[in-house]
Amino acid sequence: MMGRIRKILSSVNFRLYIVLIVLFVNALISVAVAGNLYLNRTKVSLAKAHKGAMIVTDRGIIEIAFNKKTPMASKNFIGLTESGFYNGLRIHRIVPKVLIEMGDPLTRSDELKSKWGNGGPGYVFSDEIFPDDVMEKGVVAMVNNGPNTNGSQFFILSEDSTWLNGQHTILGWVTKGQGIVDSISSSPVSILGIPENDIVIKEVILK
Repeated sequence: MMGRIRKILSSVNFRLYIVLIVLFVNALISVAVAGNLYLNRTKVSLAKAHKGAMIVTDRGIIEIAFNKKTPMASKNFIGLTESGFYNGLRIHRIVPKVLIEMGDPLTRSDELKSKWGNGGPGYVFSDEIFPDDVMEKGVVAMVNNGPNTNGSQFFILSEDSTWLNGQHTILGWVTKGQGIVDSISSSPVSILGIPENDIVIKEVILK
């Protein structure tokens, strides 16, 4: 009788042992899967955390770093860049030795030249302007038609322009290629500020 009881207890213990092992293994698998999902999400997040861009023009490359204080402007620029929006556009306005302006999709067409400077992505977004913003040489800022009318157009300063302080969202700053900006800003222009010779954005590459 005692032998049978011992066998039953041994059988129960063995089954319990097996169950515990299975539960432990399943727990390890769950942790591993969760860890992989977390790492994958982290990799995706890091992959999309662009810190700047290279604006490749037919006159040279201009590298910019994004302003951490203006995430809406950066997100907008990144989204447009990823869609290829800026590729093939022309610089449409130059204030000699002050700034160069670009980002208007209408510049794809010569027939719409009289309307260059009026195009956009089909939406607007709010300003991100701060009291300590300084519009100095090398600043990359959003073009607007008044408060909260940012779209796709932006300009780059080739000289300090503090009279623009408090009027434009600063997208970022030139980190390399300021000489290219200065050279373009010295290009001959029409009475409307349109470059006499095409200056093309070949592509924009995120960094």
